[in-house]
Amino acid sequence: MGFCFGAQWPLIFAIVSELFGLKYYSTLYNLSAGASPFGAYILNVRVAGQLYDKMALRQMKAKGFTRGVGEDLTCVGVECYKVAFLVITGATLISCVVSLVLAIRTREFYKGDIYKKFRVQSETMVSKELVTSAPKNIDE
Repeated sequence: MGFCFGAQWPLIFAIVSELFGLKYYSTLYNLSAGASPFGAYILNVRVAGQLYDKMALRQMKAKGFTRGVGEDLTCVGVECYKVAFLVITGATLISCVVSLVLAIRTREFYKGDIYKKFRVQSETMVSKELVTSAPKNIDE
């Protein structure tokens, strides 16, 4: 999971600019960058934390103990995080499918000349500068 999170940050710049353009780049970049901490909170606190507590309480009840006020929950064994890992694995697989769909949908775009628009804009700007900066003959 850490590898995927680390790989996302350098790619998000290119993904946002190439899919949506540069007009609203900063807004779209910040929205997409905000998805990572939001997802981390949901998966870490709401999924893994809740499921860990549930399994710890189940183990306590199986041993005949009760939880006191302010007492920590301790879970022992692989079943503590088993369901959480399955949920996170499912979320990862869904994101892989979404990435695959995006790659298939943009395949034709990347086969073409993706920088043609920028070259045309640059050539237009240069020709406009040449026209406006051409010396004018005062006699005419």
